[in-house]
Amino acid sequence: MSSNTCENWKDLSSKQRLTFIQNPANLTDCNFIVGKAPGEIRHFPCHKKVLSQFSEIFKSMFAGRYMESKEASKIILNDIQPNAFQHFVNYIYFDILLDSISLGDLMELAYLSEKYEFSGLSDKTQDLLKTKGKTPVSILEFARILETPLVKNYNEIIDAIKLRLEKNELMRSSQIYDMASPKFLLLMDKLHKDIPTLDHFSMVENYVEKNFMPKKRNASEKQICGIDFLNGSEKMIIERLLLIIEPENMTPKKFCDGPLNSSFISAQTKLDILTKIAHKYVANIPEITLSKDPKCSLPKNRKPSMYDYSTSPDDVPI
Repeated sequence: MSSNTCENWKDLSSKQRLTFIQNPANLTDCNFIVGKAPGEIRHFPCHKKVLSQFSEIFKSMFAGRYMESKEASKIILNDIQPNAFQHFVNYIYFDILLDSISLGDLMELAYLSEKYEFSGLSDKTQDLLKTKGKTPVSILEFARILETPLVKNYNEIIDAIKLRLEKNELMRSSQIYDMASPKFLLLMDKLHKDIPTLDHFSMVENYVEKNFMPKKRNASEKQICGIDFLNGSEKMIIERLLLIIEPENMTPKKFCDGPLNSSFISAQTKLDILTKIAHKYVANIPEITLSKDPKCSLPKNRKPSMYDYSTSPDDVPI
């Protein structure tokens, strides 16, 4: 089979594929622009005929009346990271899928295989996810995984992931506090039993302050405590976050060190929570009962005095 043609690409050897790619006559005719942030965007030039052999979606895109069918067409993918797309290209062109691929990249690769209906790759990614999901990941990596588009068995994959806890400064990364609210809620649910309560609350407080509190307040509004000035959806999200934290289950000291000083919890809510905490502690105080006829026992060798209510003045020796 000639290495100057890409027909039946799957049947070509690695050497034949490289020869085809290096041949000046075989120019790339489409360009994938991949990435979210301006500083991370990368360009991936590809061959339409090669891609079309792996996906009916690509075949329709490049052969139909879509913009992608034009010569030197550009395809923008701003919902995945460039590293994940590099793995996608490596698998198509060279049948390579590294075992060292990160869980975040693997999730995005699974998304790409489903998006372009690439069944062979989709099966491989699902098998890898079952094993990779057992390896603990950092909070930052988990935050990135939550930001990936939905894939098959997404909820099961997220539930199975184990976290590797990092230092506190990683929890304060802007990557975490830039997450969309539904994803941040998932992260807080995941961390519920894995980090100290006050650290958990600190993350919620930082997120609320950054994403919900108005950036421009006048001097008088800065004194407002609570969320009355937020819209209904924002209030619901904050209340859901508080339910995850469960401040009423804190010790009095932890509550005073954390939520009591918070600006997004109203004074009435703080009082209600403190009351619940107090009731728990009062309920646990053992009941003390006095007998109807209490007696005082005196130390040995001590003479009774007139102040001992178990004696009368007449009994006190002079």
